[in-house]
Amino acid sequence: MEVIHTIIQSLTEDGRDRSLDHKLTPIHVPPSLPEGLPPPELGPIGDEILLPKSSSGVFNSTNLDYLLKNLGIRHLVVAGILTDHASTWRCATAPIAATSSSASPTPAAAPTAERHENALRAFAVIAG
Repeated sequence: MEVIHTIIQSLTEDGRDRSLDHKLTPIHVPPSLPEGLPPPELGPIGDEILLPKSSSGVFNSTNLDYLLKNLGIRHLVVAGILTDHASTWRCATAPIAATSSSASPTPAAAPTAERHENALRAFAVIAG
């Protein structure tokens, strides 16, 4: 099984490559900032891939689709921390991003139960 980690990190020190959303928020983690890396217990082990992204959607700001195809990956398990910020899962289930893939949500949490339930409804994981 391939494990690919993603982190929010600008590709440039000044963040000029960030998405408009990250510029307005402002979210900026320069590549030289060690605090932007995952903690060792959650980061890549051995030859696992660490993919920096400069927007909320990993398919928008990285070559993940290309990478998955090169690796021959057809099924995804997406894990994260905030259910209502699961843009990777939303993008992976879109017809264009997942033409030969399937993805399963593994929602973890949201600041409130209501936000968690609303996110699951939006992803059509639960009825309602």
